[in-house]
Amino acid sequence: MFLDCITFRLGLYSSHFGEVRQGIEPDLAEAERRDPLKRMAEWLIEHCAVSAQDLEKVRQEEEQRIEKTFESKSRGK
Repeated sequence: MFLDCITFRLGLYSSHFGEVRQGIEPDLAEAERRDPLKRMAEWLIEHCAVSAQDLEKVRQEEEQRIEKTFESKSRGK
């Protein structure tokens, strides 16, 4: 199986020169509306496959895991 995905960065967006792209707000709003992770989370909650609290717990655990990994790599471990 092959997936061809178009992605959009929802964080700060700049050119390779470090300049923030002007007029990006409408593009960001549209991309956020179509965010596949957000849509999947909403679908799972709507179909009682998971609760919002469960998803938030997973998000927090992953954020902590990433932060811990980043800190250990920063210290050269």
